[in-house]
Amino acid sequence: MSELALAQDVLHHLPHRHAVFALMVASGTPQSRAYATAYDRMHDSTARSQGSKLAAKPNVQRAIERIHETIRASILQGYVENAGRALQTVLDIMNDERARPVDRLRAAQDILNRAGVGASQKVETSASRGPSAPVFSEPLAERIRRVDGMRKLLEARAPSKLDT
Repeated sequence: MSELALAQDVLHHLPHRHAVFALMVASGTPQSRAYATAYDRMHDSTARSQGSKLAAKPNVQRAIERIHETIRASILQGYVENAGRALQTVLDIMNDERARPVDRLRAAQDILNRAGVGASQKVETSASRGPSAPVFSEPLAERIRRVDGMRKLLEARAPSKLDT
């Protein structure tokens, strides 16, 4: 099922204005602006409080989370679909005798680092700075297999086109 179809399926169960609000909030629009747009109250001073109340409703929260899940799954699928091509590009650079030696070396180092056999690096994080980027120690091929498995699981759990 496409992202649009999933979003429509989720939003179908909400009143139209709630659906507009949920879609806008899930897309990153502030609650007050989403409420003002959904309810045609662009200059209403109560948009902030009403938007907050609407966002607290369980059915709206579920819709926003489902839209976020759909977006995450779509992004993950894009990564998985392009991982093989990205790896092939790096391999092509590494093996291209016409490429500059520095580029070939960087490509080789990138492959080794992602495979977990490159030079180790010390990574420091601070809790006061918020979440940090994930640090992976498993080999690239294993990560690709794991992510591909997650994608297949998500596809298996998604309703088929025949269910719509």
